[in-house]
Amino acid sequence: MANHHGRRGPPRPSRAVRRGETISEEAQARLERDLYRSYLSAMQRTGRELRRLKDETDRLDQLEQLVAACGSEPEAKLLTLEAWLKALFSARRFATRGR
Repeated sequence: MANHHGRRGPPRPSRAVRRGETISEEAQARLERDLYRSYLSAMQRTGRELRRLKDETDRLDQLEQLVAACGSEPEAKLLTLEAWLKALFSARRFATRGR
């Protein structure tokens, strides 16, 4: 059954809290639960971003090692770079399949 706000269930107590009114224990528990869910969601987003940045840093480190390891001959550099790019492409293709 929809309430007068068009949502199911009782109205959210956040307006009452902002006005300084007391709220029921049930409403307080609901607010605490919603706050905890928001916190978990923010932490999950932060964790995903942190993992993405770590992966990017690892790839940059690998590229730096590749540049340092390349010999003085252009062909050796190109072959090493080509192998590294192929490995990176296959790893990224594999990683995006899981999403």
